[in-house]
Amino acid sequence: MSCPKCGGSGWVIVFRRNLEAADRCPCKTVQQTAAAAAGEALTENVATAVVDALCDALDDAPRKTLGKALVVDALMSMCATADDAWWVARRATVLYTRWCGVPGLRQILCARSVPKDGLEVSYSEAYPEGIPSERPALQEALPLLGPGKVSGDAQIDTAVQRAAEATQLPAPDKPFPIRTVSNQLSTRKPITRADIEQEEQRLREEKERRLNEAAQREIHPEAS
Repeated sequence: MSCPKCGGSGWVIVFRRNLEAADRCPCKTVQQTAAAAAGEALTENVATAVVDALCDALDDAPRKTLGKALVVDALMSMCATADDAWWVARRATVLYTRWCGVPGLRQILCARSVPKDGLEVSYSEAYPEGIPSERPALQEALPLLGPGKVSGDAQIDTAVQRAAEATQLPAPDKPFPIRTVSNQLSTRKPITRADIEQEEQRLREEKERRLNEAAQREIHPEAS
């Protein structure tokens, strides 16, 4: 639920010596106190371990003691609990391969909760539109097809339905369709040996007739 004073922004408008200024809303102090109570408070030893892990994982990160000490101090100023600090470190190694700087760490924390010191960062050169969500967006659900439909395309659906009907098997309680031979085929006279001999004789006579015709054309070419 948003705070009625700041609307969830964490800042309220105040007037000082006729000047309009912004001041921290008390609701943020309550949220920070609750966050610290929910987990183990961040100590310098834990913050040092977190920074050591970050500097080992990211290229171009501080390697010297003084540089790491500055990062430890910044981490303790913004993280209320050890859980917050380790979460920031884990997210940093997912989002970056090179050192992102303290502003990059602060932007990561602000994507989850309000920093302990109240300084919020939502923009960075690497992520100008904010840190990506830990949970990828769910893909938009495809529209449901109606009963008996296999595709949203009418032509594809019709083609598939026709192919299915052509190859559909009968239900178990129905007899399998058997094609019967037509009456014309079933009543045809069977072929006998005499029929074969008669056909052979007809072919011999036909061949002999054609040979005779060819010989006549050679003898009397003018007749052809």
